[in-house]
Amino acid sequence: MSKYKPEFKAQIVGLYNQGQGVTYLSKTYEITPSLIYRWINDAKENKTVDNFDDEQMVPIAEYNKVKREHEKVKKEIEIWKAALELINKKIKVMISRQHTFCFDYD
Repeated sequence: MSKYKPEFKAQIVGLYNQGQGVTYLSKTYEITPSLIYRWINDAKENKTVDNFDDEQMVPIAEYNKVKREHEKVKKEIEIWKAALELINKKIKVMISRQHTFCFDYD
């Protein structure tokens, strides 16, 4: 089984095709240059690397940033849900107390 996902391989090949050097990519993503060259050749032969359009390519740093933001928003939603649940409970208690102290003066 491959250590790297096809999307990641395609990302690296896409960066190479956009002008990034193999040495730079190797150092930045901690991948051996020979592996990057293999992915490039595989992409040319349409073997293992999925071919994505340039429009579908997103820099990994941007992807990771969006992923972190997504996780943060999910946590915030859970906090808001818990707060709303607590507020609803307090409102129900207030309403029930209000009914117990209502007097009918007819």
